[in-house]
Amino acid sequence: MNFDDSLREGYSKKISVNTIKAKSLMKSSQQAIETAKIIPITETSINSIFREAYEGLREYCEAIGYLKGYQLRTHESITYFLADILKENTLSAKFERYRKLR
Repeated sequence: MNFDDSLREGYSKKISVNTIKAKSLMKSSQQAIETAKIIPITETSINSIFREAYEGLREYCEAIGYLKGYQLRTHESITYFLADILKENTLSAKFERYRKLR
């Protein structure tokens, strides 16, 4: 699958640029990442830290989507967006790996 398929199948949607939504998501993303940074690392907290960091990354990617005029409705569509629209193949592969680990 690629980003065009994601659009065609409804996993992503072309929208008007929405800077307000993007700013809100960026703020939420920063809060999630900051929270992940301050949680003490223990055997029981490591999964929570990873989830929080992943959510921050996901929200940031969604924010970029809103700035580019796309609503990314699934985690997988973010992977395709990173590779096909932003041409960030390495980041796309890492995001996909983190998505699967989460």
